[in-house]
Formats: sequence, C-alpha cells, structure tokens
Amino acid sequence: MKKLFMLLSITVFTVFILSVSAFAQDYLWLEAENAEAVGYTIEENELASEGKLMTVNNLLTMPENEIFSLTFDLELSSTGKYDIWAVTSDITSRNFSELNWSIGEISGKADAKQCDLYTHNMAYVDQQITWTKISSDITINAGESKLVFSINSKAPGGPRTYMSAIDCVVIVPAEVKYVPDESMQRPRKRPHRFALIEMESPDNETFIGSIDTSFASGDKLLYAYDIPSPDGSDEETLYYSFMLDDDDEYDLWYLGAEMNVMHLSGTQWSVDDQEVNKLAAEPHNGVIIMNTVGAVNNLPIYWQKLGTETLSSGLHTLNIKYTYRALQGAERKHVIWADCVIVVPKSWNFTPPSNQDAQDRYPKYEIARLDARYFAEQYMHDDYTNIQENIILPDVNVLTPGGSKILGIGAEDCPVNTNGEVTRPYFDEGDMTFNLPVNAENEGVVSSYSVPASIKALEKYNVGEIKVDGELSETITVSVDVKLNTSQESDLTGSAFMIAALFDKNDTLIATGIKESNVTREITTLETTVSNTDKVDGVYLKVYLLNNRTLANKLCETKIVQ
Repeated sequence: MKKLFMLLSITVFTVFILSVSAFAQDYLWLEAENAEAVGYTIEENELASEGKLMTVNNLLTMPENEIFSLTFDLELSSTGKYDIWAVTSDITSRNFSELNWSIGEISGKADAKQCDLYTHNMAYVDQQITWTKISSDITINAGESKLVFSINSKAPGGPRTYMSAIDCVVIVPAEVKYVPDESMQRPRKRPHRFALIEMESPDNETFIGSIDTSFASGDKLLYAYDIPSPDGSDEETLYYSFMLDDDDEYDLWYLGAEMNVMHLSGTQWSVDDQEVNKLAAEPHNGVIIMNTVGAVNNLPIYWQKLGTETLSSGLHTLNIKYTYRALQGAERKHVIWADCVIVVPKSWNFTPPSNQDAQDRYPKYEIARLDARYFAEQYMHDDYTNIQENIILPDVNVLTPGGSKILGIGAEDCPVNTNGEVTRPYFDEGDMTFNLPVNAENEGVVSSYSVPASIKALEKYNVGEIKVDGELSETITVSVDVKLNTSQESDLTGSAFMIAALFDKNDTLIATGIKESNVTREITTLETTVSNTDKVDGVYLKVYLLNNRTLANKLCETKIVQ
C-alpha cells in the first residue's frame, strides 16, 4: 500500500573523502614491474595488480656472482612503525624458493600467508599467488631508502628450481592495522581530524617505562622513575609526531599527573620546536580530576589543558620537555606519569566532564566520543532534520583517529532505533526535535556524540494507495483507504473528500465522481465511480483526496492515462 506521505529518502554518504597531505604519505603501493630487477622477468596476468607480475620461473642456475632480486625505491616523510605486505608466490608451498627481504640493515624472511588471490602458470603448472605478510612493526626512517626482495636458494620441492613471483608491495603504518583480503584492496588512509598521542610511545629512543592499567588509553600509562640523560644534564625531551587534516585552531589536552609539582619532574611543552617552551596550564584547568592508579603513592591523574595553537594541515611534533628532576622525594630523579595528549579542533568545544561522572570510563570514554564526532562529520553528510522515513544506516566499518569501533547511530529509546527505523509522532503531537546519537566503543567503553535531528509529524490522514478498477472507456471505480493519525484517546474525526475527474486530451472535463466521509482512527474506504458516457478517446483520470473540499488541503493526487 502506497502511503500518502511520500517519505523523504535520506542517503547517508559512506564514501570517505580522503585528505592528501604534502607532508606525509599514509602508505606506499609499489608495483613489482617498476622495481630494479635482477633475474626476474615481467609476465602478464589479467588478475594481477596492473595486469603484470615479476617472476623467476624454472631457472636451474643463478647469474654469476648474483642473486635474484627486486629493489624498490622508498621515500617516507615520517619515521615510524610500518607493516609490509606483498602479493607473492605462496611461501608455504615447497614449490617456491624462500623469500628474503631487507631495508638498510634490517632484514628477514616472509612472515605469513594471508589468503589466496589467483593462479599463475609457472614451470608449466598453475601456482598459487597469495597475499603475504612480509613483516610487522618495522621501524623505517623518513627519507629515501631501498626495499630489496631476494631469493638465493632453490625450491625444496617439485623440480627443485629457483622459482618466485612478486606482484605488488604495500607498506602501511602499523597503526592502520591493514589486513588485505581476497580483493586487491588498498589501505584506507589514516584519519587526522583530531590527533591522539600515546605518551608511552615517544619517537625518540629515550628509555621510557610503562605501566599496564585498564584505565589508560591503550591500556598503558607512561611511567618513568628516572630518565638517563646522555650528557648528564637535568633536561630531557620526548618527541611525538602527529598529523592534522586542516589549517585550524586546536586545543591540546594532556592526561597525566599534575605538572610542575615538587615530587614530579618540571615540565614544559611546545609544538614544532618553537623557541618558547610553555608551562602547562592550570593544574587541572578547574574541571577534570581523574581516577587514581594503583601504583606508587596512588598518584592522581588529571586532565590538563595545555593551551590552544594555530596549526596547519600536515605533520607536527609535540615536544614534552622535562626541565628538572623532582625537588622532593624519589632521590631527586626524573619522575613522570602520563597517559595521552588529545589535539582537537577548538571549534569542537571539547571539554572532559567533571570527575564526578564515572571516573573509570576515562580517557577511553572521551576518545570514543571524539571518534563518534569524527564519524558524524566525515560520514553523515545529510541534514537529519525533517526526517520522514527510515534512515539508511552508514557503513560503520571505518577507521577512526582514536581507534574506536563505530557501533552505529540511534538507540532503542530514541525515535530512531539502532536499525535506523523511525517512529514518527502523530499529527496532533507536532514535529519532534531530538539528539540523534552516534555510538562508538573504545576498548570496551561506549560513548556517543549527538547530532541535531528532527522528525516530521505524521500527516493528519494516513492514506492508502488509490485503486482504479475498469477501463477508462467505461464506467470505472475509484477507491482509497483512509484513517486519522492521532494520539488522542477520544475518537476524533476528520472530513476526507475524494474527487475522481475524467478529462479528454484537450484537458476538458468530461465527468466526475465525488465521495465525502468522516474519517476516524479506523480505516474508512472512500469509493466513487466515474463514467465515460460519450466514449471519448484519449482520456485520462485525475484523482484528488482533499481535506475540507479545497485544493489547498490536498492530501494526495494521482494521474492515470490510458
């Protein structure tokens, strides 16, 4: 049955518009046919990436004083931990040579097979080509370097020949947690709408300890009872890289022990090696005192607003400088307790709630809330006002800056439930304004960000499909089911008025049929007839359903041409 109210279709864009920064590359996708090859040759396969792959195929000897190799030129803009994947011959098969790799002084062997992709004829037999995990968490320095794949031994099985195949290589930041599947999918780029900096993971190699605690972001809290200083000075600086998408003003929030107190190290901070290092803001900015951790002295952990910075898009460095050792206790050593720093657009008005609000949820609760907002801004581009039909739920399988899992939108006690089903108010209740929750989960902690939304009340009448029986050249019957949409307990009534009008091809009225009836919350069928008594050719029928006999109160209209 076709309802009167033609429900507004809301299409949620699930295409993530990726930002591309000139300062950092999120991943490298390298085609093997573009590498410098020794002993490998190009072969074609329509299933391969770009239709080509490199093979060593059924060779019995190696070139003199050489190994079979492919050398890729790399250029990364930031030092970090990377995973390396490649589409290669099946490393679990005895028909292929062992695959070695190296980047500078780091080297190893292919780590694990992920999944089969396609077959390729090698040594007159179809051999499986697979996604292969080359290695995990490899530290690659910024700048130019070379990745070398090589084989130097015969396959242990089959005809015992040198045999290898490499199609393409993917180098992707470990934090992306990229896992390929049976498709040739490329990694999603890292989102940078806000930045989450884990304090236990500085870029420099200073010795830093950590404490495992479910309270902390990433389940770890940076803890240093002493930082050895190479030159014997009292100063030590930790460096943290982070990315941003937009030129904007950003608030920096620090979660850690109160800075610049007698029993902890003195602390300053800056962004991008600014000449002026800044002291932390007020100890906890008057708003957040976090839960204590069950460690030495039950040291309290605070949310502290470092300050606001105008930052460009691209790569930045947060510097945390420890300027002096603890002035009291701890044998005058460097003592540090820190969890994370959040760099968030000032326009988001991010302020962690007070310590009275479920202390144990933080900071994961706040990270989930920021990830939910990120998802809302990036994926939910529609106007969620004047909703009139069920919502098409966006794809929640996305990457978020803080690593949260997006659970979806709506709630069971919300007019939009978790399946996107909309409950519209009755006409006498009026339109409904509410907050549509976007839900995210960070390491078991759930939080939400609210999107302003409204639902259009149901029209006064619920009108079914207009049904027409008979040929237009004869007497025809027109009927429609109507009922009143009301939340009132009493049997309110309304007046519905139906006109069926027959016109010729010159838009001249030939005949009409009229039916009026009082309508309640029960279904009322309005039915009328109209006859083409003059047997006029080329006629058409227009059917109107009106409220109170005026076209200004038209409920619906249909036109049938025959």
